[in-house]
Amino acid sequence: MRRRLVVMGVVVLAALVGATLRLGAADSEPTICILQHPPFAPLKTRLFMPQIYPDSPPPEPAPARPVNEAQLRSLVQSTLNTRFQGDQQRVAEGLSVFDSPQIAAIIPDPRLGAGLALLLGTAGGGAIEAIEGEVFESVEFAVPPATDHAYGQVVIDPDTNKPKIIINEKYQHEDPRLLGVALAHESLHQDADAPPAEELMASAIEALTYGQFVEESPGLARSGTELARRQNTKLMALVNSRDAQGNIRLLTAQGNSVYPGSNNPLPDFGFAFVSAGLG
Repeated sequence: MRRRLVVMGVVVLAALVGATLRLGAADSEPTICILQHPPFAPLKTRLFMPQIYPDSPPPEPAPARPVNEAQLRSLVQSTLNTRFQGDQQRVAEGLSVFDSPQIAAIIPDPRLGAGLALLLGTAGGGAIEAIEGEVFESVEFAVPPATDHAYGQVVIDPDTNKPKIIINEKYQHEDPRLLGVALAHESLHQDADAPPAEELMASAIEALTYGQFVEESPGLARSGTELARRQNTKLMALVNSRDAQGNIRLLTAQGNSVYPGSNNPLPDFGFAFVSAGLG
């Protein structure tokens, strides 16, 4: 699994490291050379969470904004058209996810439906299969029972004994791509348990999926919303968890922390999961 993540990750995160987060390397320097350097502090700490960079402002979810199904469908179509370089068969495949009555019965909110459709062709695309396979009773906006700080949680529906995904309702106005990233993570948990190894894999796939979206739409990383900043923070940890050859790794990294310039001494992306009992 780690090897598979490395192969997907290095190419996908290229634009993010060199351009989107503006980590300080020259744009002309090849990406693999950038990744061979030790991590360095971001220039715009306001794009990350204050738990990591205390000088950044308090995070705020995206404000309420009207959006209709036609606009969401257009976003799915244009995004997939770019991603698949005009391959209309693949675009139609994604639109069929958004238009599917079967999926709408599980995901009635079209914002979440668009987020799912936008996962086609990404590291998080397995979420589509999980929803189509009716693994989950429902996917909905609500307050996660565990904590209102969580952006998502899988719980067991007491009536059907099937899992359902709750996406924190305070993020309901975030970009559908960010909602899709949350679905990519949560769909990997198919019961109320989330052991450390499973959470590590889900978090890595989540970060890779977000990296793909940012490569396509760099403005997503600069939007400054709470969910974007949370994803920037997690993605930076993954990008900076790499070996001296520039390969993304989960359990090793160069330097003292994957958050350079911060007070957080996290040594690698997987450290917290190992501490929780992974190894």
